Amino acid sequence: MEDLKGRYVRWSEACVWQPFGTSLAILRVLAPDSSPSQESEGIKLNATGKDVWDLCDGTRTVDDIVAQLLEEYQGEPERIQESVETIVLMLQERGFLTCESTPHLYSVREIPLQDYACWNDTIIWNEVEGQVVAMNNSTGVALPIPTEAAEMWKLCNGKTAVEDIFSILKSKGLITQKMPLAKFKLLLKQWIKLNFIILKDEPL
Repeated sequence: MEDLKGRYVRWSEACVWQPFGTSLAILRVLAPDSSPSQESEGIKLNATGKDVWDLCDGTRTVDDIVAQLLEEYQGEPERIQESVETIVLMLQERGFLTCESTPHLYSVREIPLQDYACWNDTIIWNEVEGQVVAMNNSTGVALPIPTEAAEMWKLCNGKTAVEDIFSILKSKGLITQKMPLAKFKLLLKQWIKLNFIILKDEPL
């Protein structure tokens, strides 16, 4: 097991995440030079994994995370230490976390609901039989849009605020137990991180 002592644990710049109740889903976004056929990878963490993840903002070492969790959990310190190290190493190997020698705060930027989502000027997209595929014309990276999220993609026309997009999805019955609002939020974060969607404070 890699020695994590004294290392500061930080969320990777190449991923986005969204809480789902007590669990948490993470998506690693495509690198700019990725093959158009490459798909984003994801993982879902349980409540324990989420508690560890929430503390990985770049200002804490593994020991700091363990110390904080010991204040919230009842259990043997050695077992909690081992559990935290296992989770951190697994997420690091998957590319969701980085471990650094100095603290480096990760500033989380939430999506302002009053902003307007619009396709980036470099994006071209087409819909065939309900399947939407978008491509960055400057990098050649393609992004298949899940069928259940096609309506949200089409609403990102720069004329509709994010909160109104979610309201429209809800009114159309597209937000369901199988496809909750949190999943739409996660996908939107992915599109923004990939620079397929940009946010503006005024409508087009």
